[in-house]
Amino acid sequence: MKNFKRIFCCLVCAFLLVASRNPESPQTWKDDRVDENNFLHPDRTYYPETWFHFIGGNVSKAGITADLEAISAAKISGIQLFHGQFGGPWPSVSPQIACLSEPWDDLIAWTASECKRLHLRFTMQNCPGWSYAGGPWITPSNAMRNLVQSRTDILGGKTVRTNLDKPSPSKEEWRDYKDLFVLAFPTPDGDTGKPLAPATMTPTLPANLPANIAQPTVIQVDFGKETLVRTVEFPSIDSYSHAWVYTPAVHINVFAEVEGVSRKIIDWDMPPANWQDDQPITIPCADTRARYFRVEIVNQHPMHLSGIRFFSAAHQQNYESEAAWTLRRIVRKDFPNQSKQSWLPSGNILNLTGKMDENGMLSWKAPKGHWTILRIGHVNTGLKNGPAPAEATGWEGNKLAKSGVQANFNGYIGRLLNKGAALDGNQLNGILLDSWECKTQTWTAGLDTIFDKKQGYPLLSRIPALFGYVLDQPETTARFLRDWRVTLNDLLVENFFGEMGQIAHQRGLQVSFETASGDSFPGDILEYFKYADVPMCEFWQPAKDSHVGSDEFKPFRPTVSAAHVYGKKRVAAESFTSFSLTWDEQPRFLKTYADHAFANGVSHLVFHTYTHNPRTDFLPPGSSFGSGIGTPFLRLQTWWQHMPYFTDYLARCGYMLERGRPVADVLLYLGDEQNHKPSQSLPFPKGYAYDYCNMDVLLNRLSVQNGQLVTPEGIAYRALWL
Repeated sequence: MKNFKRIFCCLVCAFLLVASRNPESPQTWKDDRVDENNFLHPDRTYYPETWFHFIGGNVSKAGITADLEAISAAKISGIQLFHGQFGGPWPSVSPQIACLSEPWDDLIAWTASECKRLHLRFTMQNCPGWSYAGGPWITPSNAMRNLVQSRTDILGGKTVRTNLDKPSPSKEEWRDYKDLFVLAFPTPDGDTGKPLAPATMTPTLPANLPANIAQPTVIQVDFGKETLVRTVEFPSIDSYSHAWVYTPAVHINVFAEVEGVSRKIIDWDMPPANWQDDQPITIPCADTRARYFRVEIVNQHPMHLSGIRFFSAAHQQNYESEAAWTLRRIVRKDFPNQSKQSWLPSGNILNLTGKMDENGMLSWKAPKGHWTILRIGHVNTGLKNGPAPAEATGWEGNKLAKSGVQANFNGYIGRLLNKGAALDGNQLNGILLDSWECKTQTWTAGLDTIFDKKQGYPLLSRIPALFGYVLDQPETTARFLRDWRVTLNDLLVENFFGEMGQIAHQRGLQVSFETASGDSFPGDILEYFKYADVPMCEFWQPAKDSHVGSDEFKPFRPTVSAAHVYGKKRVAAESFTSFSLTWDEQPRFLKTYADHAFANGVSHLVFHTYTHNPRTDFLPPGSSFGSGIGTPFLRLQTWWQHMPYFTDYLARCGYMLERGRPVADVLLYLGDEQNHKPSQSLPFPKGYAYDYCNMDVLLNRLSVQNGQLVTPEGIAYRALWL
């Protein structure tokens, strides 16, 4: 089992600056000199691109031509095509074009030919909708899969013949439930598998709590008799306030009245989570016997609290995050004093898989004592691509095995690229993977064997830790769960993103990824970007302290850092996305947000969004995307004729930003925990800059030259921040 250490935020000088950067280094990027004429008249590649959305069946050849001619006239360099679904047929738009039909294929071919005529770069989102990589070509067995388990408690000392419940969710046929293992172990002390039942809880929950810093909200809990408590469980952090999920600012204290004295048993800051967080958060406490408990909540923002659950069982601290059921910041606090009898010795776990028949009937001569039996399997998560037309909607493909991305490519873009098909003949330039909205994945075929080989010890006897059990001791459990997260990340990086890059390059296509790990998937926030030709982030308008307009919700630094340390010269950004459409947006207003993005390392903008208008007789300003989403870049906008002034400015900025090499003083090492992204407001000296660095870069992409850490592209750093 691999050792790891808690990474503390302290600046440690790794190397002294001995000599300045050498501009003649053989690792210098090519074409890095600035030319005045090229600045005044940038090449078309430096001009922004735009997302281009078909909506439902509302697509026409005349509208495509009118749109693309307007895009070209605005000096936009290319489109990235999506097919989404909002509402139904638009007035006077007939016929309606079904996605994936022959008429749709013809319109894709028309779009490609018009892009070629107008010298527009043509990229497509890798599946219908904007999320993420799936469609009707994905079978349940090749979909994203999650582990599930059911529990049965028995009394041993006899031959037991009992039916083990099929784990849930599994009732629906499309869940495609498959058995994996049956494990048995002596029931840990206090573990009933059920929460405790308080006699009263005042006030009752659920409840909406106002923002309260000076005076905490107090919840009184009475169990009616002295009760042993080892774990307190709170709802998912996203459920408190979606807008503040990355900066929850919620502090929890739990007190127990023991022999007439109020004793604090939990002192806890709720960690940053993610906007798809749907898992509760488990907080352990020392073995505490009391009748009365008091929960005090200090919350900087209004929040919803759906409930609180207490357990006499010991559960691993924040295991939902450590076991990769959700993305939350890993919490490293001293584990409270608990009876070792409440923990599960891994050596006591028995493999009974061969003793259960295909109908779930277990026959086992059980040793004396109380035993817990886990039936463990895996199911289709049920997540689908979208929002897409119904005929183009299906399961999200497996993200941990190459079969998932291969099937998705073959079913959508690969089909269009086939000989004689709509995009045969080098009609397509690139593939985009936009918004990861498919939560997490915890299983793929053969993962137990893969884990054994990668980590050098068997997964089987550690699996109960994935469901919250403390194995041997909390530190041992944490180390295993770290290895588990690393294994899932390695599979995601290589089998999904790596395979996607390879497939694209074999077809002569560039590939661009938006943020996934560290945004909603629990993985390395940098590593997958090494397989992107153009790493991509996003920024929204207007700027806000919370939700999508905040730096914590949609930060630049992870993508920008990945581009720097993995040698990617261009950093693209989905630009000006919004939930606050007012129709008074215009380039002068948008420039402020573009400048902010440029100052933070972005070099290339991709507008969100241009919505395809199938009619050429609409009144200005035209149609919006999803009625209230995005900034409407449209040919009928009153300011569209002035767009070239704006795009000229953006292209000149992009040209300058892609000259030379980025300059940052410090590499901030993220550690080997596969943790959430750091806070974007870390204390750092003004006038200096830093990039993130992961283990892959530290071990495989850095050398020491003249006392500096240097990448193969010649980007140099003076210090390593641990």
